[in-house]
Amino acid sequence: MNNQRYYIYRTLKTWFTTEKYIDHILSFDKTNFESNEKRFISNIIFGVIQWHLQLNHILEQFYKKPPSIKTKILLYIGTYELLFLNNTKDYATVHSIVEMSKKLDKKSTSFINAILRKVITFRESGNYKKFNENNDIPLDIKFSFPKWLTKKLQNDFPNDTKKLLHTFNQEPIRMIRIINIQKREEIINELIKLEIFINENIYDENFIEVTSFQPILNHSFFTNGWITIQDVSTSFPAKLLLQDNPKSIIDVCTAPGGKLFYLKERLSDDIPISAYDIDIFRLKKTQNNGSRLSVSGVEYKTADAQNYNFPPATHFLIDAPCSGLGVIRKKPDLRWRRKEKDIAELIEIQKNILQNVSKSVQKNGSIIYSTCTIGNDENWNIVNDFLKNNKDFKVQKIDSNTIPSTLIDDNGAVKTLPHLHFCEGSFAVLLKKH
Repeated sequence: MNNQRYYIYRTLKTWFTTEKYIDHILSFDKTNFESNEKRFISNIIFGVIQWHLQLNHILEQFYKKPPSIKTKILLYIGTYELLFLNNTKDYATVHSIVEMSKKLDKKSTSFINAILRKVITFRESGNYKKFNENNDIPLDIKFSFPKWLTKKLQNDFPNDTKKLLHTFNQEPIRMIRIINIQKREEIINELIKLEIFINENIYDENFIEVTSFQPILNHSFFTNGWITIQDVSTSFPAKLLLQDNPKSIIDVCTAPGGKLFYLKERLSDDIPISAYDIDIFRLKKTQNNGSRLSVSGVEYKTADAQNYNFPPATHFLIDAPCSGLGVIRKKPDLRWRRKEKDIAELIEIQKNILQNVSKSVQKNGSIIYSTCTIGNDENWNIVNDFLKNNKDFKVQKIDSNTIPSTLIDDNGAVKTLPHLHFCEGSFAVLLKKH
């Protein structure tokens, strides 16, 4: 049996039959796959997860009775390859899936063979192209998104829904951040040599877009802390904080630490910075990341930012727990694992954190409230509700030398959208205490 496709099948079976996120299932640690095999495996797994609603809709026209979960997963794998991959041969795909079915679900072998051949005919006849061009197909099916989330995006972005859904289905922009600026030229030359360099991000030349992270994960530049994996959007909240002349900083939801480390690298040693997180395991991982990057002088503590009595400080960074809808490109199963009811629960947590933290902000100090989501319900609605009940706080104007004016919305927040800007979706606002 083809080891790659069998590994794909087993991973997808776990994903479809549990509530686990794919990041908690997919691991190559105990495998001997080559780099190109890992890319092929990841491509199929992420692709099937991302597109399975559309795949299911197409497959349902070829049978009357829903097949078993084993058969369905095999069909998903085969159909995804036939419709989305150009570097595989049809006969090889069908043969591999059929051979797998003989081992996994022998009774369905003829059925699977027949259905996959119908999928090839569907594609070759131009019907798949017509399907994608048919404006009568509901957006949730065409772009393979849950109905509730499609409706939410239609409400939040009525003029840009299709563009946003299309962008969310594209390859993510992969970025690394150069930390050792003195070695910048050497690092870029090595990325070019590794054939993964694309270009410098337009918002910050030290954020470099690459085609893949795989070649750098064990590279000395990464292990020695010269570079790290980070999207440029995560730098904007830190830049807002730095423009406001902080004297002391508390990061209340610090994991995984990208904003914390960005800040620490740019602060003088006499400005104290503390990092808190509710999850002790994520906090420990943040500490380990800090050690790799040679970050020192940070105090790490566990705390629930909703009710912890934080010590006074001039500046607080709240990277609030959120739905994460701005980073769907990077997390193919987020659209399926996130539920509509989660939003309401997260909104309460966001309100509680912001209100609780405000009690510890010193006069003329500030809060940076940020998220990696894109709807107003977790962003401006939270901020406006807070401002209504806390008259001593106001939105501070953003220095256009700090953040490009194209990223500043009409109300004075940094707002990035994947279909408009060269990064992931994010939100950040500076709230000044007077």
